Amino acid sequence: MRIVVFCNGAFALPSLDELIKRKKLAGIVTGGNPHDGLDRVHMAAGQHGIPVCHVQKKEMKTQLEDCLRQFSPDIVLVFTFPYKIPQQVLSVPAFGFYNFHGSLLPNYAGSHPLFWQIKNQEPYSGVTVHKMDEEMDSGPIALVEKIPLHPLDTYGILSSRLAFSARLALIRLLQKFEDHHHGIPLQMQEGEKGPHAPRPELKDVIIDWTNQCAASIRALVNATNPWNKGAVTTIRGIPVRVLQVSELLLETDAAHELPPPGTIINGEDFQGLNVLTKDTKVLRIDIIYLEEGFFHGKKLLEFGIQPGEAFS
Repeated sequence: MRIVVFCNGAFALPSLDELIKRKKLAGIVTGGNPHDGLDRVHMAAGQHGIPVCHVQKKEMKTQLEDCLRQFSPDIVLVFTFPYKIPQQVLSVPAFGFYNFHGSLLPNYAGSHPLFWQIKNQEPYSGVTVHKMDEEMDSGPIALVEKIPLHPLDTYGILSSRLAFSARLALIRLLQKFEDHHHGIPLQMQEGEKGPHAPRPELKDVIIDWTNQCAASIRALVNATNPWNKGAVTTIRGIPVRVLQVSELLLETDAAHELPPPGTIINGEDFQGLNVLTKDTKVLRIDIIYLEEGFFHGKKLLEFGIQPGEAFS
């Protein structure tokens, strides 16, 4: 079976390695603007002599048809791709296109499932392998690899965990094709679609100190690390992106009037930048990003920020 992979970054790398070892990879199709993950894919292909087609959105349909004529695949496997693939292209391989999607479909269909799963504090994530049709992430399901989503998983960590889950899903998929020569059994996506996963907007990545509890803030911070360089907040009008926080066991005296959520407070052991939350818990801001670079959170104190000031 001749297999072609469509991909756009590091999520595909463990699966590409598996296909290369099995000598089943006929070619790779990539798309979009250059970035580190895409460079790693091209490097891996070059090391093993795997041909690569890179397509641009403007001439995508013609370029994709040319790539598939060149590679003559029996099946195409997709591990994230920046463009919607036209229906005429989906019908070219004899066994079609199969997408490896980073959620438990039908929940979190869309382009950014990892962000929304972490932000919403889902207990599980996974990789769903489904046959592609003209609608995004709606085709019948071949198999699912389910994993627990840990509270401390960042976007980057979950992405790596799912990349290795995708490799396991690939091995299972290949076995299914060996067992069913005329097409593998598929299950239609049933029931109402769950939460969607569109590209986050600015409002989705801003910390709302007034309305978000400590757990929600930590989840948002994890969901934006590293792809957005953190969750967004401001102090003295200066934008600050928060990449890591820790919940502390400091006592807050609810018997006395507390300052507003988002206020920097000084605990007995003031080792970092400690901030009061809506639910009267304390988060230590461990890592931040400013225009000047990446810093320990308490670096803001060296910039003149004082306990008693508040993030907005």
